[in-house]
Amino acid sequence: MNDVSRAADRKTLSALAAAWLLGLVAFVVISAWLSITDAQRQLDARGAELQRTIGQATAQHDAHLTSLATLAIASDPPPLELFSQLADSIIRFYPRITSIALLDSSLVALAVSGEPPAMSQLQQFERAAPSLPRGTSTMIADPSGAGGYQLLKRTSDEAGRFLIALSIDASRLLDDPDLPPGLSLQLAKGDIVLVDDRSSAAGLGEVTLAGSWLVPSVSQPLSLRLQQRITVAEVLALGPLLVFALSTLVLVAAAYLLLQQRRATAEARERQQAQEHQLRLEHAARVNSMGELASGIAHELTQPLTALLSQSQAGLRLAEHSPPDSAALAGVLEANVRQARRAADILGRLRAYVSKSPTTPQPSDLNRVAAEVASLLAADLRERAVTLEVIPSSELAMVLADPIELEQVLHNLVRNAADAIEASGQGNRVVVTVTADAEQVRVRVSDNGPGVPADVLPHLFEPFYSTKPTGMGLGLPLCETLVERFGGSVEAANNPEGGASFTVTLPRHRGGAPR
Repeated sequence: MNDVSRAADRKTLSALAAAWLLGLVAFVVISAWLSITDAQRQLDARGAELQRTIGQATAQHDAHLTSLATLAIASDPPPLELFSQLADSIIRFYPRITSIALLDSSLVALAVSGEPPAMSQLQQFERAAPSLPRGTSTMIADPSGAGGYQLLKRTSDEAGRFLIALSIDASRLLDDPDLPPGLSLQLAKGDIVLVDDRSSAAGLGEVTLAGSWLVPSVSQPLSLRLQQRITVAEVLALGPLLVFALSTLVLVAAAYLLLQQRRATAEARERQQAQEHQLRLEHAARVNSMGELASGIAHELTQPLTALLSQSQAGLRLAEHSPPDSAALAGVLEANVRQARRAADILGRLRAYVSKSPTTPQPSDLNRVAAEVASLLAADLRERAVTLEVIPSSELAMVLADPIELEQVLHNLVRNAADAIEASGQGNRVVVTVTADAEQVRVRVSDNGPGVPADVLPHLFEPFYSTKPTGMGLGLPLCETLVERFGGSVEAANNPEGGASFTVTLPRHRGGAPR
C-alpha cells in the first residue's frame, strides 16, 4: 500500500470516526435534553404541589384569625379564658404557629398563648395598626431574616377594639415536605427572604434547574423558588448510551472494511495515475520554489531600488536648474552609491541565506539603524501622507548583529505599518521607539491604523500567509528569521488605544563601538 492509499485510508478512517463521534455527541445532547426536560417537568410539578400545600396553610391561618377575632368580640369583656383555650388548641395542632396574642388598642397583651411578642414585634405592630381597617389582616415579615412572620388582624366590631397577632415559623409551612436529594427551596415575601436552604452554584459536572411560584393568598403574599441540582450521571442515560455507542461503532467498522475492499480492488488501476500525478506535483513544487525565491529577491531589492529611483529623480530636478547645484548633486550621487552598495549587500545576504551561509554579526547601534531607515523611507511616506517619528534611546543601544539585516527588518515593519494605514484609510502616524536596559534593547514600531484582526494575529509569522492581495507572506517570516539569527525575538500585538505594534528584542552588547 503506497503513501497515497495510506493517506486516503487515514482520511476515510478520520471521517468515519468523526461521523461516529458526531452521532455519539448528538445522542448525548438529545438524551441530556430529554433528561433535563423531564427533570424540569418534575420540578414544575413539585413546585405546583408545594404551592398548593403552602396555599392551604395560609388559608388555615386566615381561618384561625377569623375564629379568634369572632370569639374576642363575642362578649364584653372578651372571654379571655375561652380565647386562650382555643389559641392553645391551635398551637398544639399547628406547630408552625408559635404564638397567638390578643391585644387591645394600646397593644397591651390581654391573652397570650405560646411565646409572647418580642419588643421588636410590638414595634412593628405599632407601626402597622393605625392603618389597618376593621375586619382585615396584614402580614409583617421579620426583616432580620429570622425565618418567621406575623399576621395581624383587627376585629370587625364597630370600634375595632382588639388586634389578633399570629407568629408563624415559615420554615415549618410545608410540614415535612420530604424533598428529594438535590432539591432546595426559598420562601420570601417581596425582598425579605424567610426560608433559604438553596445550595451554592452548581459544581463541576452538575446542572441547576429552577422555578418560581406565587402563593395564592391575599393576606400572605409569599413567593416560592425551587432549585434542583442534578449530576451528569443523572442527566445521561448510560445504558442506552453504551448500547448506541457499540452498535454504531460496529456499523462504522463495517463501513470502513467495505471501503478498504473497494480501494484494494481499484489500487492497481490507480497506481499509474498516482505516479503521474506525483510527477506533476513535484514539477509544480519546483516551479513554486523558484517563484518564491524570485519574489523574495524582488521584495528585498525593492527597498534600495525605490530609494535609487527617488534620489535619481531629485538629481534630475537639480540638474535642470541653471546653474546646477553641484553640492546637492554630489549628495544625491553619494546617496545613490550607498543604495547601490546596499543592493549588493542584500544580494550577498540573500545568496548566503539560500545557501545557509552564516553572516558575520558586528556591534551595531539601533539608534543609528532606526535613523537610516527613517531617511530611506522619508520620501515614500511623505507621498502617502504618513508621518514617521523616531524616538531614540537615551542610552547607547548596542547589539551584536548585521546592520543591513537590521535595516531590512525595520524597513519591512515600517512599510507594513504604512501599507495598513494606506489600505484602510485609518490613521496617519508611525512611531519607531528604541529603548535599552541592562540586558536588552527593544525597537517598537507602532501605528495608529486599524490594528491586526484577532484571527490573523496568530498567523502573522507563518510563511506564505498574507492578508495583502498581492503579498507572498515572506516579509514577516524573513524578519523573524533574521532577528532569531542574532538571539532575538519579534512579537506582534494590538495597542489598547488602537493600531498595531511590532516589538523587536535583542540582547544588549557592551563591547566596542559600531563599525
